[in-house]
Amino acid sequence: MKRHLLLFTLLFAAVSVSAQDCSELFFSSYVEGSNNNKAIEIYNPTSEAVSLNDYSIARYNNGATAVEDQTTVNIGQLAGGNSVMVDPYSTFVIVLDKRDKEAMCLDFPIWYGNMLIDTLRDSLDVPILDDEGEVIFTNQFEEVPECNGGGFYPIHGEEYDYNEKYDLAGKANIFGSPVYNENKTIYWNGNDAIALIKGVSANADYSNIVDVVGVIGEDPAITYPSAGAWIDTLGYAVTKDRTLIRRRAIKTGQVKAAGLGDAWDVNTDPYQWVSLPRNTFDVLGSHECECDPNFLGNNSILSNLVEVNVFPNPASQSFINIQADMNFESVELYSISGELVAQRKVMGRLNNYQMALDNIAPGLYILKLDMGTEGMITRKLSIQ
Repeated sequence: MKRHLLLFTLLFAAVSVSAQDCSELFFSSYVEGSNNNKAIEIYNPTSEAVSLNDYSIARYNNGATAVEDQTTVNIGQLAGGNSVMVDPYSTFVIVLDKRDKEAMCLDFPIWYGNMLIDTLRDSLDVPILDDEGEVIFTNQFEEVPECNGGGFYPIHGEEYDYNEKYDLAGKANIFGSPVYNENKTIYWNGNDAIALIKGVSANADYSNIVDVVGVIGEDPAITYPSAGAWIDTLGYAVTKDRTLIRRRAIKTGQVKAAGLGDAWDVNTDPYQWVSLPRNTFDVLGSHECECDPNFLGNNSILSNLVEVNVFPNPASQSFINIQADMNFESVELYSISGELVAQRKVMGRLNNYQMALDNIAPGLYILKLDMGTEGMITRKLSIQ
């Protein structure tokens, strides 16, 4: 069980495009998933529609300090020169163009929802159960030995029922970079800085960049070789095998480059994002942000997607361990009738906490985690 979320600090390079809160586009989601499941989401925090023809995406490959034509793509060009607009307080999703459902190996298609869903099993072929003791169903994989010395790929096809949870293709507003040797922009692998550029190409001094995932000019595969990506305070990969959602309190982009004296800060940079499991596509296509005057600040839809592990459950000891993908501020325990039985304040907002169960009678309870601005998460807990 991994990850995070602490308080954050926004850092800006002095020569970068300086944007006031809610005045400039920024990345709201980043997908680095299985095989070719790659996507980026752009959010418009302003009250006016904005033309995306004036913006480009750039990939600074493996610590590169500059981009080339093959690692930059203009959004207007992706649309064939047609006008591309993003409405106020709305998003625009760009997905790697691997739509050929018959392709295999390096050209394996992005997920499109029609997958075989069956029982999740462990290495001994034993069904895996959830916290309620119910069988978990998920998409199934098959081994394809002829691909790059072997690999596991999802079993998919039109004969299987459609499941929106696995449909990355259906989340796209536009697709890009279909042929790697012609354009490599949307083929990031967790150690590439991804930039949103105002213009058709990045200035050498980074002055027209408005947002960056990672740090331009820093190769995390060298800095953090065990992760091969930028990491959090626990050493877990942030930008590899994850879906990142910009926290709703973030109101502008962040630009960091080694050439400007910047480096990845494990104490601040990861916590601009809610980090979700690999191949989480449900949240693409909309974004909660405090820039939106209609934002109500109620429980976040993201809280339903966060991994939470409570063990042992049933609890037969004097304590339980709670681990989550997001940091939480407090833990509350309620009886089934709604009575508050115990409350613990978590100092420093942790994502790994041991809670004592002293003097709590056996029975079934509701455990609530307060995730701060991201809402509440509830789980059932049985105490024996």
